[in-house]
Amino acid sequence: MFTIPRRVKAGRKRFLLCSPVLLLNIMQPYIFFWTVGRHYCNFIPLYAAFCTWWTAFKVMAFGIGRGPLCQFSAFHKFAVVMLLPILPHGDTNHGVKDERSGSSWSSPTYLEMFAKFCGLGLCTYGISQLSHDGFPVLYNVFLSLIMYLHICVQYTGSNLATSKVLQVPLSDGMNQPYFSTSLSNFWGRRWNLVASSSLRHVVYDPIREGRLVPKGHPEEKPGGGKEVSRKVLGSLMAFLVSGIMHEYILWLATGFWSGQMLLFFVVHGVAVAAERVAKVAWARHGLPAIPCAVSIPMTIGFLFGTAELLFYPPIFSANWAEHGVADLRRQFRSLGLSV
Repeated sequence: MFTIPRRVKAGRKRFLLCSPVLLLNIMQPYIFFWTVGRHYCNFIPLYAAFCTWWTAFKVMAFGIGRGPLCQFSAFHKFAVVMLLPILPHGDTNHGVKDERSGSSWSSPTYLEMFAKFCGLGLCTYGISQLSHDGFPVLYNVFLSLIMYLHICVQYTGSNLATSKVLQVPLSDGMNQPYFSTSLSNFWGRRWNLVASSSLRHVVYDPIREGRLVPKGHPEEKPGGGKEVSRKVLGSLMAFLVSGIMHEYILWLATGFWSGQMLLFFVVHGVAVAAERVAKVAWARHGLPAIPCAVSIPMTIGFLFGTAELLFYPPIFSANWAEHGVADLRRQFRSLGLSV
């Protein structure tokens, strides 16, 4: 990846040269699980996400001249960014600013890592005292918090481990998603930004710009109805790809394919597209902005409601939640912590 493809102009030839690495990363989890067998633990989806999403999508983006790998000419920096779920500052969506405060994001600290780790332990203990049959809503709230904190610990840990090596500012993988004022704000600017950034480079931006290889400044916006149509189509395709990737990771981890996760992301893709059209019409009529006290509960409510119907059922059908929580408890006990 570093010595040959990067010396070739971005486009079909470079993408073709990158394809062996791309195929290796997509197939590697399947070959590994087929060889050693599937076990219900947190390692499996993490390993699958590392290979099939975080690394593979960076490879695809690099092949068409996009993404964070194009920024680094030093081998050690190139390798670290390629192999780990880290997000160089400035590679996020539209300027990397917190919409509530307007302040630029900063790299995470050890204190943040400790707080998230403690929160993960507390939520793991809390969910272990409940049963899904007895308290389904409360159980799913704890499960949502565990998913959020587990991803935070992965991203923050990777950032802290590599910030000195890269010597570039890194953004955290999460940006306070509980303050999301809209679905597009949640998916594009706040939740799992490593994944959303990769989808933006590989799916959304090429469709919006009408070309695989960027030409000129990547944030150019010619405007007009055609531009809006491309944005809507790009958004729909990004959610479709995200749904397929979630189903693939679920299948790798459990051998279970339901289609419900795919449907969950398709629903949200349609909702985000409708939200985008509604915002344009709302602004055209000069209507006032919806206050955060209303938009935040509406956004979180829609997210949790659709997750209850479509995202969580396949997780429980495959017993992934139960085994994942048990594995987290084992990991904490191995550190001498009883949860």
